[in-house]
Amino acid sequence: MSAEDAAILMFSGKEQAKPKPTPKAGGRFRPGQSGNPAGKPKGSRDKRTAFRAAIAEHAEEIIDAVILQALNGDVQAQKMCLDRIVSTLRPESLPITISLPRGSVSTTKGLLTAGASVVKAAAGGKLSTEDAKVMSAILEGQRKMIELTDIVERLEKLESSK
Repeated sequence: MSAEDAAILMFSGKEQAKPKPTPKAGGRFRPGQSGNPAGKPKGSRDKRTAFRAAIAEHAEEIIDAVILQALNGDVQAQKMCLDRIVSTLRPESLPITISLPRGSVSTTKGLLTAGASVVKAAAGGKLSTEDAKVMSAILEGQRKMIELTDIVERLEKLESSK
């Protein structure tokens, strides 16, 4: 079909039916063939980006208006201003005191004993469940470091024996 024929078809309101993409076996589409050909066009702007660009030229006036409203007693405007000035406070826990068996965090087997101590302390009410979760995460991180160190050492031994 020539470009002139295509222009006539488009002008007449009749469009040629586009072939639907067909998936390969396994449910995946062929490379370069979209499963949604009528999807978002490439290079189109996000609505939020367009909105930001539209208000950018008035940003200073908007900020001044919000500050003025806050000064005149508008609670929502005051909250908006404070949220931008003061960061939200995060709860901070007090230091945890728990006795773990000596040397229990230096081996993976010892970490099992340390983990049991954490569970026992939580079950006995000496440790909050949140603190027990934090301690368990710390012990898990220690386990990963021990295992990684062990793997590196074994790999170095294998490479040096070649």
